[in-house]
Amino acid sequence: MKLLLTIILYFTFTSLTFGIDYNVLGFNKYKKGKYKEANKLFIKSTKQNPKNLYGWYNLARTTYILTKKQKINDLCNMEKNPEYSILYYLTKASEINSKRVLELLKRDEPQFNKYKEKESFKKWKKSLNTNKTINFFIKNKWIPHINKFPYKNYSFDTNGDFTEHGISSKEKIGTWKFKNDKIIIKFKNSKKEIYNLKKKNMYFDMGKKYFSTFMIEPSKNNNLPIFLLGPKYQDCGEYNF
Repeated sequence: MKLLLTIILYFTFTSLTFGIDYNVLGFNKYKKGKYKEANKLFIKSTKQNPKNLYGWYNLARTTYILTKKQKINDLCNMEKNPEYSILYYLTKASEINSKRVLELLKRDEPQFNKYKEKESFKKWKKSLNTNKTINFFIKNKWIPHINKFPYKNYSFDTNGDFTEHGISSKEKIGTWKFKNDKIIIKFKNSKKEIYNLKKKNMYFDMGKKYFSTFMIEPSKNNNLPIFLLGPKYQDCGEYNF
């Protein structure tokens, strides 16, 4: 009899546990301004159902609200810089349905709007672009994947010039064209090189988290630079993120 009662209680508890929607519970707390409690419930939501984009999106929102006044002593410590954890949560949501995430991001969210003004977010958002025409390259600035001092970035100009931008100068270093979904760059005093556009995940926090970005990589010559479109993680160590 005791064994039967134990079995009944076990299955009752299991059914009740799996019937809980932590995202709904979290959102109810969110609406009441109980952000810390909501954040914990959204974490449970993503563990309960990793395919529920709303759990990830809400986790991004509450993480920003809870950390926006936090003083960050070391911007190069990605594990403790919440700005990049928020990008991770948004990336997880966009992997499920990027179109829906874009719709959510267009909403007026007083508690989240300030985060959307950050350069890292604006650059990350470009990773959701699905219409990669010639304008996609022209309208964006690209940075080298390997960090070098002094800082430089690059642009694909409308007149076909490939330009290097320094702190107070710019120089044409080649020409470019877009053909068959590939970038063809003719560097000065060099032959034409074919570059491929690829969507990549940039990992941090000892490889436990990541955010999406675009890279332009040479198709054959590994000695050529890789150009990155995405958040630049300050000027820390060897790599830009």
